[in-house]
Amino acid sequence: KEAISHIKAANVPSIVAITKSDLPTSNPEKVKQQLAKEGISLEGQGGDIPVVLVSAKTGKGISELLEVIVLLSQMANISGEPKDTFEGVVIEAKRDRRKGVLATLIVRNGTLAIGEEVSAGKAGGKVRALLGDMGQSVKEATPGMPIEVLGFSNIPLVGSKVVKPSE
Repeated sequence: KEAISHIKAANVPSIVAITKSDLPTSNPEKVKQQLAKEGISLEGQGGDIPVVLVSAKTGKGISELLEVIVLLSQMANISGEPKDTFEGVVIEAKRDRRKGVLATLIVRNGTLAIGEEVSAGKAGGKVRALLGDMGQSVKEATPGMPIEVLGFSNIPLVGSKVVKPSE
């Protein structure tokens, strides 16, 4: 519910990815009904928000999700410039017992590199590591990249704008 309120407040194009679709207990229709109760109008149910069933375990739906992201960004004329001021948005955040706080971002503009300071609302820190979409270590993240950032001191809110305080 918190993520939904942030997305609605930001008034930005959205995509719903229903995870764990590979499980026998998966019930995407129930999830869609719950989203409808929260005012989320999905494609196929009279709305315009795309929905994709995905499974991290099997990889099901990942290529379709990436295609929808590209299509939505093209339709909304979303583009970024690697040399401009950095800006990203938090799409997922959690605390890992071994790694600490992990925040997944989409880079909207500019470039983020290891060692740089970042802030997202009341959360901030120094980037200790950047992990790409396949868990690989990367040196920098440029516009359009989904990236996992290690280094926040506390968990940023989903939907938070991420910036470099020095810029």
